[in-house]
Amino acid sequence: MTKLLDALEVERPVLVGCSFGSRVFLDFAVAHPGRAAGLFLSSPGISGMEFRDPYIVQLMAEQAEAAQAGDGERVLECLLRMWVDGPHRSPAEVDPEVRKFCRDMVVENFVKRHTAPDLGIELGAIRRVTEIRDRALAVTGDLDLADIFTVAELVDRKAPHARRARVPGAAHMVNLEQPARFDGLLREFLHTC
Repeated sequence: MTKLLDALEVERPVLVGCSFGSRVFLDFAVAHPGRAAGLFLSSPGISGMEFRDPYIVQLMAEQAEAAQAGDGERVLECLLRMWVDGPHRSPAEVDPEVRKFCRDMVVENFVKRHTAPDLGIELGAIRRVTEIRDRALAVTGDLDLADIFTVAELVDRKAPHARRARVPGAAHMVNLEQPARFDGLLREFLHTC
């Protein structure tokens, strides 16, 4: 990523990531202290984390079982339950347009043969959060997984220049479920960087 930033002549970007993107940017912040002007981390994952929330552990097992059986529709539904609905709502309680958008995105990625990202070499940022010196905001929806809350709390507590914001009425896809609130938090954060 540093080569890309150098090629674009971007000195200190504000990095905005959702979920896995946040995970990547936290590793970047550990590897390149001070290179980012800020980290806007929506529904953050972090390298070295293990899922412990019973809701997601169960759905991951169901998804693996469905994949082994070749049941693509069930695999997709497990994914939507994990990352769109969250543990506190049924699919019927989620905005149908948000659910359809996410479903279509996953199907399109599958059709284009875009697979899950290769984790590659990760830095175990979960054990190195105190090394993150960049300004950071960890944003979570109040209906997300306990594991995501744990990451946001860890960043807020251990990274010296971090804080946390919770958005009501959203699960993992804060930017899609509460776009006005998400945009407001992002604009406010950009003005402080």
